[in-house]
Amino acid sequence: MIFRDDDLGIFETQGTPPLPPANCGYVANQGANIWYCTLGSGPAVFLLHRGLGHSGNWGHQVPFLL
Repeated sequence: MIFRDDDLGIFETQGTPPLPPANCGYVANQGANIWYCTLGSGPAVFLLHRGLGHSGNWGHQVPFLL
């Protein structure tokens, strides 16, 4: 069975699991403080959110990528 939440009902009521412990910090670039986090090893994968999103939305994706 494939997990699907097309109407985002589960996301709305339960949110996402927390991200695993990681090495996080900020880098300054042209007056903006940009948050970053590094997890795992191997080839780099960059996750970028849009609009009002934030890294907490990646609780389901990050464990799969690790």
